Amino acid sequence: TFTGAVGAVNPLDSLLITSTSDVTFANTLNATSLTSTSSGDTQFDGIVTLTGSFDINTATLDINAAINTTNNGTVTITNSGLADIGAAITSEGNILFDGAGAINLSADLITTDAGSSITVNASNITLTAGGINLTTNDGNISIGGSISGDRDLTVTAGTGDLAFSTIDIDTLNLVSADDATLNASITTDTALDFTNIDDIILGANLTITADNAGVAQNITFDAGNLITGAF
Repeated sequence: TFTGAVGAVNPLDSLLITSTSDVTFANTLNATSLTSTSSGDTQFDGIVTLTGSFDINTATLDINAAINTTNNGTVTITNSGLADIGAAITSEGNILFDGAGAINLSADLITTDAGSSITVNASNITLTAGGINLTTNDGNISIGGSISGDRDLTVTAGTGDLAFSTIDIDTLNLVSADDATLNASITTDTALDFTNIDDIILGANLTITADNAGVAQNITFDAGNLITGAF
């Protein structure tokens, strides 16, 4: 456990941690990069500011304060158990979740470099707070697992592409993207608007449902939408 601020006066260079137990940062961390491997829980209670990459391999993860990377730094999280993302992750480089554990998401995921992506390979995401944003600067957003929770999700990819599996949430707000690949069914409690998407690619045997307690909601496409896929 790091109880005090780490690198507050003079930021550390690359910090490498290997632990068979828990890793806790109770205060802020300033460094070039962080690589941590733990078979227990990894927890961040203070703001993390890196001029490079953030690479965490852990059983469970608790992020309770903002994670920020600059200088093209990436964020890679490999969790075998639950990852509880309770504060925003803002990265100049790609954000990648490549573990098998589930994700509780109550804060935004943002990439700022042009073309930097947000990718969740297989983890199922539960939205645990309202008003969550997935935002890139013309980078792709790809979610391989399901997204669920009675919450709102806003997705902004600019000219990047979207790829989703099953979605069952309150509101899905699609602000911008080039192509959107829908690999499984989408269910929302409010209206769905695809007019800000160029091309829509549909997977096999999926349904798109907008229904609030039996009251049908609008699903809107634009005349410019090119819809293809397995019909």
